[in-house]
Amino acid sequence: MLGFLAVAIFMTGDGFELTFLSKFMVDQGFTSSQASLLVTVYGLFAAFGGWSAGVLAEMFGARKVMMFGACWWIGVHLLFLGIAIPSHIYPLILCLYAMRGIGYPLFIYSFVVLMAQYISPSRLASATGFFWTCFSLGIGVFGAYLPSFIMPIVGEYKTFWFALPFSIVGTLMCFFFVPKNKVVKGEGLSRKEQLKELAEGATILVTNRKILICAIIRIINNLLLYGFPVIMPLYLCTTHNGGINIFKTEEWMRIWGFVFVITLIFNTFWGWFMDRFGWVWPMRWFGCAVLAVGSVAFYYIPQWFGANAVMMIIASIIIGIGTCAFSSLPTIMTLYAGEGKQGAALSAYNLAAGLTTFAGPGIATILLLVVSNAFMTLAWYGHIAFKSKLERFGLMAIVLLSWGIALFEYCFQVPANRLGSAEFGGPFSIWELKVIQEVVSLSVFTLFALVFMKSDTLRWNHLAGFLCIILAVYFIFRK
Repeated sequence: MLGFLAVAIFMTGDGFELTFLSKFMVDQGFTSSQASLLVTVYGLFAAFGGWSAGVLAEMFGARKVMMFGACWWIGVHLLFLGIAIPSHIYPLILCLYAMRGIGYPLFIYSFVVLMAQYISPSRLASATGFFWTCFSLGIGVFGAYLPSFIMPIVGEYKTFWFALPFSIVGTLMCFFFVPKNKVVKGEGLSRKEQLKELAEGATILVTNRKILICAIIRIINNLLLYGFPVIMPLYLCTTHNGGINIFKTEEWMRIWGFVFVITLIFNTFWGWFMDRFGWVWPMRWFGCAVLAVGSVAFYYIPQWFGANAVMMIIASIIIGIGTCAFSSLPTIMTLYAGEGKQGAALSAYNLAAGLTTFAGPGIATILLLVVSNAFMTLAWYGHIAFKSKLERFGLMAIVLLSWGIALFEYCFQVPANRLGSAEFGGPFSIWELKVIQEVVSLSVFTLFALVFMKSDTLRWNHLAGFLCIILAVYFIFRK
């Protein structure tokens, strides 16, 4: 129990700057693209830390890896605050903030390895739900609400420093109260064998198709938790790049905090629910569907209702409920991996979680286009793939159904193009956006055809056509 508390306290410190860092950077004279790149590169390093956490914890002991990750985070955070930010040198700020991103995944995800070793499979989903509750309590609730009250008093820069007491206390609790691994695989292994074990965190994505699908789901499902805190402060609290400036920064922080307040309830609820009624179907119907509604609402409510905090809080609650429905995903991945591969499965899961943070405007645009094209492909070709189930309804009913699905296509397509367009501060020209759209569309269609249209096969001429589109991308982007 104290280990779970250590996670909550440490993540409070890690989450202090999440909701206002991008705005702080812009206020310091940096561009919104530079602010987004800061989080993007941070996410890349977090992905590396998350990928290595599972196998490192199995090889060398979870507590050792947790302590290393925590001390790394504290040390680099001191350099980031004491040297990088005052220097106003962007490459130094980027470098140190990115390096800090390695620390927290090593701390929290090593703990998940211990859970898989100490807790029986019948209770693991519940325990995982409680873990994510503690994670949310730290990074989302205290990490959002405490700065919102501190920042108006001491300012944004000094608020960064208040993260340190929480990270230090979480580190000390880890040292005294987190148990050791039951099995340490790295003992007695040669250097070559150790490297092979480390590589399993990536190779399992190739050798185990179910693990790969779960990792993709993780990336898509968790995109909002790291994409919105970067984008929305610039959209809601400034006038930069088309921002509407209808909320104060501290108001936005409290609105976003409701996402994590609701996760305190629903992470535990979904864990309990899935242990009794199944793991997959709640993710499909309560996770995917609810999260899609919440994400669309979060973007359009300010357009339709202006500075309506109540409506934004409702959208935050919807996002929180949908996100929590995926809380059992690491449990499912460890079971798919089998005995002796739990660390590799969790490393794959953590890699996907880190790639979620790797979400600057360019990446976010592409991922939103993937979701949009998934709806488009389903609207255009779903009636063919599911002919046996739909043919009894008649042509007009199928047309209306396809039209309804296509509505969600445009709900994601329009924000994607606005986010990526250079006219709104994004990285792409309109020509580049068009070519990216075609590449994404063909990629999504190919996956759809292989999974649902089993009568069709992928042949060399299809790949040749795809190569031609890639060449088109090259020529369009060539300056």
